[in-house]
Amino acid sequence: MDNLLKNRNNRLYLSSVVTDNFGSSLMMFALPLMVLDITGSGIHLSFISAIETIPFLILGLPIGAIIDRLDVKKIIVFSDLIRLLSYSVLALALALKIPLAFMIFVIYIVSLAVSVMNILSTVSEITLFHS
Repeated sequence: MDNLLKNRNNRLYLSSVVTDNFGSSLMMFALPLMVLDITGSGIHLSFISAIETIPFLILGLPIGAIIDRLDVKKIIVFSDLIRLLSYSVLALALALKIPLAFMIFVIYIVSLAVSVMNILSTVSEITLFHS
């Protein structure tokens, strides 16, 4: 581990992974709470939690097999850009104060996109360090 941390690029990459995973975890926690606050409905809270969890269960293994054949660094950058775009759409929707019914739809779509991109990013990071 000491040899890994001596290289500046490795330290930068490690810090980016830590902040990326921390931010993603915070959003996975915050989005269901936003839906609960907006709707006051446990049903919507359950739906958003399912949207965040089911992609991991369904896509985890197939994405791992696909990523083994692709350029891992490009996938990491791609997944980070899609997550940034998704969060930007959510921030724009909040800033524009769109109607609540449409806001819930936006949160669902953002949650699904972020969940799938989290899978791509996580599997790519594992593949990068174990290859």
